[in-house]
Amino acid sequence: MTPPSLRNLARLFLHLGLTAFGGLAMVEPMRRRVVGDNAWLSLKEFLDGLALCQMLPGATVVQLAAYVGCRLRGPAGAFIAAAAFILPGFFLMWGLSALYFHYGDLTWVKSASRGLHAVVIALLLQ
Repeated sequence: MTPPSLRNLARLFLHLGLTAFGGLAMVEPMRRRVVGDNAWLSLKEFLDGLALCQMLPGATVVQLAAYVGCRLRGPAGAFIAAAAFILPGFFLMWGLSALYFHYGDLTWVKSASRGLHAVVIALLLQ
């Protein structure tokens, strides 16, 4: 099997990052694309990587993206896969932060922020 180009690797993980809905729930979509659709790794290689990433501290799915990229294209692949997976969320938070700092003094924004505080506390307690 020929490994994917860095561009194809970036495209796949950028799409996964854009559609990510958080946490370990992204393992299955990643497995489906890497093992099933593209057959870039065997199921055993993918699951070995998942086990390794779960042992390390940090964001398991980002580490798994880097693992897949490293297995396919070496250190450059690891960097590209992890960066492509992280960038959509980074830019979303950057944009939302900029909007908050610009419009944060509006009454409805303050109310929404207070409501979100309660949601965050509830999530943490759960």
